[in-house]
Amino acid sequence: MNNAQGLKVAVLVNEFGDINIDTQLLVSADQTMVELSNGCICCTINESLVDAVYEVLEREDRMDYLVIETTGLADPLPIMMTFVGTELKNLTRLDSVLGVVDAETFGPKLLLHPVYSNQLIYSDVILLNKTDLVSADTLAVVERDIHLLKSGARILSCSLDSSSDLPLSAILDVGLADVETYALSERELSNHLVQRQSLI
Repeated sequence: MNNAQGLKVAVLVNEFGDINIDTQLLVSADQTMVELSNGCICCTINESLVDAVYEVLEREDRMDYLVIETTGLADPLPIMMTFVGTELKNLTRLDSVLGVVDAETFGPKLLLHPVYSNQLIYSDVILLNKTDLVSADTLAVVERDIHLLKSGARILSCSLDSSSDLPLSAILDVGLADVETYALSERELSNHLVQRQSLI
C-alpha cells in the first residue's frame, strides 16, 4: 500500500483480526471500505467475495488492480474459481496467485497439511520472506522443498527490511495464472497432492 507508485489498487482483506491501516494514508472510512490518500482503497470481506468485488468494480473511481489478501488458513482454489468460474470472468482477469513462505519457520511437515500444500501448489509467485534470518544452507533446503512440491515455482527472496523494495513489476501484471490448472476437479487435485507429497 505504501509502494503503489501512482497506481490505484483495491485490496480486499479476509483476515482474522483488525486491519492495520497507516493513519497517514487514511482519508475516509465507512463500515467496509477504507479510502487512502495514495488513491488506493482497502475493503474488508464480510460475507461475500463476489459482492465485495462488484462494489469495487461499480465505483466511479476506477481501480488499476484488485488484490485479494486472504487469511493464512485459506484454501486458494475456491477464491480463484470465483474469478474463473463465475460471471466475474467477463469483468476481471486473474493475473497470478502470490504465496508467502516464512523461511525461518518453514519445514516439510507443514506440507503434509492440505492448506499449506494447496497454497504452494497454486501460487504462481512465492515470496520467500525473512531470508536474512536463516543461513544459506537452510535457504537452499527450503527452496528445494518448495520446488519438490511445485517445480516451476517462481521464488522471490526478501527480508523484513527489504520486502517493500520488491519492484511492482515482479508481482503485478505478471500474467502467470493458469486457468486450466485452477479448474482441476477435487479428485484430480487430491491425486496431485498425494503424488507431490510422496516426493517429500
